[in-house]
Amino acid sequence: MSTSHPATVLHVSQGLVKVRVTQTSACASCAARAKCGLIDQKENIVNIPTRHWQQYHPGQTVTLLADSRNGLLAVLFAYILPALLLLATFIVLYTLHLSEILCATLTLAAIIPYLLILYLLRHRLHRQFQLTIQPQ
Repeated sequence: MSTSHPATVLHVSQGLVKVRVTQTSACASCAARAKCGLIDQKENIVNIPTRHWQQYHPGQTVTLLADSRNGLLAVLFAYILPALLLLATFIVLYTLHLSEILCATLTLAAIIPYLLILYLLRHRLHRQFQLTIQPQ
């Protein structure tokens, strides 16, 4: 299953299409949004590698497709695994009867190797989390 987002082409170069995606919160569809002042709208610029770059032109409306499985995988890498690592590290260190300050410091330091591994795998992860583009 994939999710789609409308986008506008900004620039086209060989093998790459640069698009603008406007993200809106649930407030954007609310009837009282003009009075409330809480509307949350954010624009992102995304570079999409594609072999069919010739069929796109600036100003064209396109659809970005993202595999929802990749979204769940991103949540796993960004939130769940680091939280489990921190929790497990703290429990192990606390059961060794170390001081609380030392436990907290070493627990926070334990996330450094995890972040280093993610950094070293960044190119592989970048390929895994590719968006695809299609004309509307």
